[in-house]
Amino acid sequence: MGLQRAIIAGCVVLFASATSGCFVGDENRWASPRQIADAAARCGLPAFKPTKVGDAWAAYVDRSVPGHEAKEDCIYADVERQGLLATR
Repeated sequence: MGLQRAIIAGCVVLFASATSGCFVGDENRWASPRQIADAAARCGLPAFKPTKVGDAWAAYVDRSVPGHEAKEDCIYADVERQGLLATR
């Protein structure tokens, strides 16, 4: 019984050691709603409101907006140039 406990304890320690450095936190830099709105203004949408998606924000441009796909792409490209991410 002692050997079996030692093996189990060893496996627990090994697993804990192997995974302890993997989940420090989110290493990505997510854009804030203000940063997305500022990017949208530079892309011709001055009154843009970002969409909350989980813990992040997205730059969904409504389909009723003329050229919505190009404007959305512009916003995401602007955010990426700043080294930030937004949910797509």
